[in-house]
Amino acid sequence: MRRTLQLRDGKAAVADIEAARASITLTNNGNLNNNSWLGYINGIPSNTTPIVVPWDSNLVEVSFSNDRTSVDGNLEFYLNGIAPGDIFRVWNFTNVNRVQTLTGIADTFSAGDLLAFQWDDQGQNPRDVAVTLFFILDS
Repeated sequence: MRRTLQLRDGKAAVADIEAARASITLTNNGNLNNNSWLGYINGIPSNTTPIVVPWDSNLVEVSFSNDRTSVDGNLEFYLNGIAPGDIFRVWNFTNVNRVQTLTGIADTFSAGDLLAFQWDDQGQNPRDVAVTLFFILDS
């Protein structure tokens, strides 16, 4: 993205500046069992305390890490509600050996959008989970 910058000597300069990035991390200490809700921290599930997107932004990447070497399941991603019709995306994690990163995501959000995440177990449950959502902020 190109920006015009005001220099100390009063002159203007045009520069290429990378868009600002930000992240939100969700955690769960212990087993993340089937139909459990992931939230900001363990004990605050996102179905009762939703994750708030504080910026106009684009979600571009998701990282998933946990304490186990073979995890299978789906992370159901809800947008602005938790009814079955509010499922926005389902991310599949198959045979995850502790860490998996999803790239190539291009989902747009507005400041104030509410997110919720529910684990749908398809095999071994993850334990001690961190999911980080990486956003590029709109200018």
